[in-house]
Amino acid sequence: MTPLQELKDKFMEAGVLSDWMDDLFDEMIAKEKTKELKNKAMKNPKIKTRVVHSQTKSGWNVVGESLGGKYKIARVPYLVMDNQELSERQRTEAFEHAAFISYCFNKSDEIIGQ
Repeated sequence: MTPLQELKDKFMEAGVLSDWMDDLFDEMIAKEKTKELKNKAMKNPKIKTRVVHSQTKSGWNVVGESLGGKYKIARVPYLVMDNQELSERQRTEAFEHAAFISYCFNKSDEIIGQ
C-alpha cells in the first residue's frame, strides 16, 4: 500500500473524505502508479525471429531461431472466407502484422537503446 493510499484511508476512517478529495486522491495514486511503470526499464529479449506459416492453421507464426530458446513467440491468425480476394487481404494483413512483430524482436537493441 502506498503512502497516498494510507493517507486516503485515514481520511476515510475519520469521515472527512469528500467526493472531490476522493477523486483527487485517486488521480494522484494513478499518476504515481504510472510513474512507477515508466521508471521500470524494458528488458531486451535478445531473440532473433522469423515468420513462417502455420502447418495446421490459417495463421502466421513468429518463431525464434536460436536453439534451446522459446520457439513460438507469437501467432497471428487470419480468417479464410468464401471470397478469394477478402481471404488474400486477410492473409496479407496478418503477414504484415507478424513481420512487424518479428522486426521488433530482431531490432530490439535499437528500439530499447541498449
